[in-house]
This record gives sequence, structure tokens and C-alpha cells, in this order.
Amino acid sequence: MECKVDDTDKRLSSDKSYLSQSLFTAPPTPMLSESTLTPQGFHVTAMEDVQEWLAYFVRYVTFKQLSEPATVTLFALLMHSAANTWFSALDEAECNDFKTLRERFAQKYAPAPINMWKRASDFWTHLRQPMDISNGDCLFGLFAFI
Repeated sequence: MECKVDDTDKRLSSDKSYLSQSLFTAPPTPMLSESTLTPQGFHVTAMEDVQEWLAYFVRYVTFKQLSEPATVTLFALLMHSAANTWFSALDEAECNDFKTLRERFAQKYAPAPINMWKRASDFWTHLRQPMDISNGDCLFGLFAFI
């Protein structure tokens, strides 16, 4: 089969126009692994930072542009152990409004200001900085502890 230059040029130019159209008209989508971005479940352990967990959850649902029902559903899915029991005991009205749900969650699990001072006091009381930890790492531990 004989290939004419004109036919090849037409095919290439049409391929280029399609390619450039698809590259410039499609919204950019980040190539990120879903499993690395999804918030971890909340288990109500002493090592979990409630405020940090909630802030990350809000950033995640904003990034994913989830609707309010989808946000509440994901929130419910991520509640484990005692947090799941707490969530299951909420009224339906509290469960369906994310703003209310977020406030109830913070009231239940975020440390009260007086507890934060007690935790800081306990930290300094029990602090014995090992020789192999820098001052910066030690202070970072304090902020993570509070």
C-alpha cells in the first residue's frame, strides 16, 4: 500500500489537534494514590491528636470536593471502637449536619484548655531528655504531646 504524504500529514494534524484539545481542555487531575491520602481511622487512643486528625479530615474532604452526605458517611466510616459507639449514639439531626457533627466531635474528644495545661505539666514533670535527642526534637515532642 502506498502512503501519500498528504494523507499522513492530514492524519498527524488531526491527531495533534485531538491531542492538544484533550491536553488543554481536560482539568488537571493529580496522580496521587488514594490509599496514601485517605485519613486514618479514629480510634480514641492517647497517641491520636484529635485536632490534627479533624483538620486533616476537613482538608481531605475539601480536596475531594465531597458533598455533605458523602462527608458525613466517610466520617462515620472512619470512627472505630469507642468513637464508633459515640457516633452511633448521636441523634439523626446531629449526624446529618457536618458542622454540628464536627462541633460534637471536638467537644467530646478535643482536650479542654485546662487539660492541655495539665498535660504540659505532666510532660515537663516526666521529661528526661535522652542524650541522643536534640533540643528541637524534644520541643517537637512537647508540641505533639499538647
